[in-house]
Amino acid sequence: MPQDDDAGYKLLFSTPEVVRDLVLGFIPDAWLHGLDYTTLEKVPAS
Repeated sequence: MPQDDDAGYKLLFSTPEVVRDLVLGFIPDAWLHGLDYTTLEKVPAS
C-alpha cells in the first residue's frame, strides 16, 4: 500500500527537529552542524 508508506514519510519529515536529527545522525559531515535548521519550511507534498 503506497499510501501507508507516504503517510509515514510525511509524518517523519513534518518536524524540522526530526529532519535535523536524521541529517546529523546519518550524514557524518562536520559542516552539517553549522546549518541553521530553524529555516526549514514545510512544502506541499503533492
